[in-house]
Amino acid sequence: MKLTEPIRLALIGIFALLLQLTLMLKLPEWRVGFDLFLVYILILTTTRGPAMGGSYAMLGGLFLDAFSGQHLVFHLLFYLLPVGIGSLVRSHMLIEFKSLGTLTVGGLLLFKVLAELASGMLLGHIDSLSYILRVNYLSIIIFCGLVYVSWPALVRLMPHAQGGRRLGY
Repeated sequence: MKLTEPIRLALIGIFALLLQLTLMLKLPEWRVGFDLFLVYILILTTTRGPAMGGSYAMLGGLFLDAFSGQHLVFHLLFYLLPVGIGSLVRSHMLIEFKSLGTLTVGGLLLFKVLAELASGMLLGHIDSLSYILRVNYLSIIIFCGLVYVSWPALVRLMPHAQGGRRLGY
């Protein structure tokens, strides 16, 4: 690993986090579907391991929780989920096949919607399950399409620590 590699990974993470925060604050109705930091954590954990992915997930989750105005540890706990998934598929199938990566991102975003709904209902912010029908699912579909198209480029931003060649894009 080059000496500048940790700095480059940190800068990519900070950029993804700030862009994510900007989207959350400027477009609140689309914030469920666009989660750049989720993709970053998923690829980082798969390529660099759960220790590095978990560290970035906790720091980024706390940062987003401070600005989101939601529940105190929602993003912190949510971003640990891609760390777990990235750790389970250390066979690198996730980063080799963009369709599998896109499906994973889409599944995590749908889980995020359901988790926000459940936590909102438990805290009394949402009084009915009908809220799930008002969620903007179009943003999830658009974001998954963007992830599918840009998956190879995103993976190349964070190559394996040992280098190595990946086959199936």
